[in-house]
Amino acid sequence: MANSKPLETHDKAILIATGVASIVGCILVIIGFVLRFGRGFGEFMYWAVQKDDFLELERLELIFGLYTTVGLVLVLLGGVVVFGILRRNTIILKMYAAVIALMVLVQLVTGLLAFMYRDDINNLINDDVLFKSLNQAQKEYVDNNNTVTSSVVSSFWKVAQLNLECCGVCGSSNWNTTDIMKAFNCDFDKYPTKGCEKEIRSRVATDAMYFGVSALGFLLVEVIACFLAGWRALTLAEASRPANPYEGFATHDNK
Repeated sequence: MANSKPLETHDKAILIATGVASIVGCILVIIGFVLRFGRGFGEFMYWAVQKDDFLELERLELIFGLYTTVGLVLVLLGGVVVFGILRRNTIILKMYAAVIALMVLVQLVTGLLAFMYRDDINNLINDDVLFKSLNQAQKEYVDNNNTVTSSVVSSFWKVAQLNLECCGVCGSSNWNTTDIMKAFNCDFDKYPTKGCEKEIRSRVATDAMYFGVSALGFLLVEVIACFLAGWRALTLAEASRPANPYEGFATHDNK
């Protein structure tokens, strides 16, 4: 039977390429979740989006969604290809090649979007916006009997200074008193001149760069897997065709 034939060299090459592509998918998913939620960035991103999304972090959310989707698809398709190879199923191999080609396109777009966002981040961060929100947080603190409120602005500064390990916009001197600094998680002894404006810019730009580099860097593996699957599907289709197109039809002499 066709499905009991030993694997040929072409089949082994496809299985290896598919296995590597699945590993790449796992790597993409891990990188995506680490960048999106690691080191307190998920909490910072939540409050930054709530605060008018002045960093346009919804764009980074879109990049993360596309990025991890590609990774999950690569992982899930690994088993499908194994079945297609073992069964010599040309339809499955063609579908795999088509889906991988689509994932290559999505990954290319994701990488380009990441680099575009990285270039735009410098224009999105505005010192005036940060100073305005910092002063508002201080006013709320004083008006609330020297207690941090649960407002978006206050929560943003508490989370930003804690998770990004920074103080104020340009440094701890932006805060009026040491009590306010402590209340908003500003470690003025450890980070006296480490402003959050620079840290936000650096963190977001770095994460976007990692998204872009990893998205584009693994494209070659997927292109190879796509090519091998498509090529094998064509060779199997050719092999299944009869050598004589009229084979199986009886011929009769006209009498």
